[in-house]
Amino acid sequence: MRTEFHPFVRGELKDIRDYYETSTAGLGKQFLSDLREAVRTMLSLGARTQPFFRDVHVVRLKRFPYGVFYRVVGDTAYVVVVKHLHRDPAYGLDRT
Repeated sequence: MRTEFHPFVRGELKDIRDYYETSTAGLGKQFLSDLREAVRTMLSLGARTQPFFRDVHVVRLKRFPYGVFYRVVGDTAYVVVVKHLHRDPAYGLDRT
């Protein structure tokens, strides 16, 4: 399975990383490491989990309050948004 990202996701990830890095040196790198682990989990699970919303699935990061929201289309996991789990619940889900 391969991964594709919605065009907005890369900019949002940079903003999240920068926020954590500004807060504490090295924390932004830890966020990206946790994100990579969540993406590996996403790729191993695919669509075998209960959808969160319509056909959108979510994998939570372990150390940060974020989730990777994705759709599986054929052999592709399409990441629609990586978002904070305690903020606007509808944010980014219109990208599906």
